[in-house]
Amino acid sequence: MPNRKPQKLELRFVGPIPEVDQNYALVSCSVSNNGDGLFLFIKNDPNDDVHGRIERGASFAKTKMPKKKTFKLIVQNDYKSIEILIDRINFTYPVFDIFNDGRVVIAGGRTQWRSKDDYDLNGLIFDPSNGERIRFLAGDGIANLSIDNNSRIFISYFDEGVFGNNGWNHPGPSGPGAGGLCCFNGKGELDWQFNSVDGSAEFISDCYAMNVFEEYAYVYYYTDFSLCEIDQEFKTTFWKPNVSGCHSFAINNDLVVFSGQYNDPCTRFFAMKRLRNGLSKPQPVSINLEFGKLKKAHKTVCRGDHIHHFNPDGWFKASISSLKNS
Repeated sequence: MPNRKPQKLELRFVGPIPEVDQNYALVSCSVSNNGDGLFLFIKNDPNDDVHGRIERGASFAKTKMPKKKTFKLIVQNDYKSIEILIDRINFTYPVFDIFNDGRVVIAGGRTQWRSKDDYDLNGLIFDPSNGERIRFLAGDGIANLSIDNNSRIFISYFDEGVFGNNGWNHPGPSGPGAGGLCCFNGKGELDWQFNSVDGSAEFISDCYAMNVFEEYAYVYYYTDFSLCEIDQEFKTTFWKPNVSGCHSFAINNDLVVFSGQYNDPCTRFFAMKRLRNGLSKPQPVSINLEFGKLKKAHKTVCRGDHIHHFNPDGWFKASISSLKNS
């Protein structure tokens, strides 16, 4: 990497983490396609069953909670805050997003295959206006989930989802996770899989990062750490960013900014220009917060050209468009 002095980008304070009834605990934070903050809470989970683990020689995530519980999703922006209750869910390690029409999709990170007629439907599309619920198989080993402006649900998977675990791929079928990246429609039906793209030499073994905004999806993945753009027609375009092990990236028409590589401090990012025939060499960027410290233990989310960070002090964000395009 070059030794030039890094550019600096400060994430500015947006607001505090929403306060809720003491019976609820924060599960995770995210950001919608239009930039709203998404805060998922769970009710009456003193044992943290939503993050349950099981020991089978090593530690594995449980595929479901012992009992169904109620989740509360708070959707927040500068003008309003909306609370959505979703009851009767036993998903563990949930990922979630919201459609432009107000419907919610939530999926558990793991699912178990037991037989051809017995497996966990770990995806739910919920309409708070009428209570309609659509259950679907979202796949095992989910890394991330996001909805684009066309109401397409993109789900990415880590290696256990791609190659099989929890009965999937041995002895059961491969399941959606084998696609590495899948696109579902607004009814939970599988429309497209990356790893089954005809004629593509690229293969997702482990999807490290995904950024879905407007009508495009971008993914960065192992084995070769490629960056891929998927457009409205599922046409794919590839770049080699020459950075390894990054877990998030922000992108616009001019720049891509990746989080640090393996063992890099969490304040180190790398920027590169989008050129006609590829990407420029990575240049260092130092990321800091308006106040407090950025820590790996806290949540960093990139959506479009914004970098968001959530910690006990609140929600912080900044656009990479403020960086010099050089």
